[in-house]
Parts: sequence; structure tokens; C-alpha cells
Amino acid sequence: MGYAERLDYISKVPCKALDNPKGKHPDTPFWTYIEFQNFIKSFDLQDYEELQRFTTIWLYYMTGVRVSEGLSL
Repeated sequence: MGYAERLDYISKVPCKALDNPKGKHPDTPFWTYIEFQNFIKSFDLQDYEELQRFTTIWLYYMTGVRVSEGLSL
């Protein structure tokens, strides 16, 4: 928009009058590594479906990808 103002396409940038939204950001709970280990121990790695779930959750936790990003892999 500043570029359009410099070229006199517009008289002033309308976005300069906007304020940044203020508000409290929610606290997102995260697992500690100990909590993650306790959860991972609950999987039966001899069962194929359990192994698949284990691998998926391990990938999400260790890499930090979001669920939608992990599903696209």
C-alpha cells in the first residue's frame, strides 16, 4: 500500500488507521518428555495398528509438526 501512496494512486494508506488486535493468548498445554515417555509405553508394538499409531505420535512429538502437516506426509 505504501508503494501505491508514493505513486499517488491513493491519497493515504487506509491500513495505517488500524490497531493491532489486543487480547490474551490462550496457554497451550504441552507434554513434558516424561509424560510423553509414559504415554508411549502404553502401546503394544507387536500389533501392527498400535505400531502405526506409535510411529505417528512419535513423529509428531519429536519433529513438532502439526497434525495436518503430519497427515499430508
